[in-house]
This record gives sequence, structure tokens and C-alpha cells, in this order.
Amino acid sequence: DHVASDPVERQSVESRGGIITKIGNVDRVSGSLVVTRSIGDADLADVLSQVPDVLPFSMVEMRALCGYSSKIPCFVILASDGLWDRISNQEAVRCIWR
Repeated sequence: DHVASDPVERQSVESRGGIITKIGNVDRVSGSLVVTRSIGDADLADVLSQVPDVLPFSMVEMRALCGYSSKIPCFVILASDGLWDRISNQEAVRCIWR
């Protein structure tokens, strides 16, 4: 996850002059965002990364990595910190399966 509490992401933000502060036990960029990569948030564009973290996989590779048969559908969840601040990756997957 690309969040301010991740040591690699934290270093990336700080290397661009950003400051990570803890608010309510949550690390935030400039006291605002939890995420460290964004295509919006113009006021923090200088310290956030706009570079995506891309890991290309074919459907065959994904199924093998996840241990799924070809009968189980694959999906991608594209969401912002509005979701990820509230539920875990596993909870999001459970919601999809419902």
C-alpha cells in the first residue's frame, strides 16, 4: 500500500521535501493525506508521487499466484484512501464476493 506509514513511501515523500506527521495515530503527508501517490491533490503535488506502481500480470499468472481455477472470476479493486482508511484489503475482497 502506498501510505505514509510505509518506510519506503515515507522516504520518497521526505526526499521531495514533504513532511510526515502523525495525527490520531495515523501518519499523514503534510498532516492531510494518508496516501503518498496521487493524480489529484494539486496542493501536495510537489511532495506526492504521480508515478504508478505497476505490476503487469497475465490472467494465467494471476490465477496461479492466487491459487484460483479458471472458473473463479478475477477482478481489480481501484479505490482511494476513502475506502482503504476504513476497510482492509481482505474486507474489500469479501465485499466483492458477496
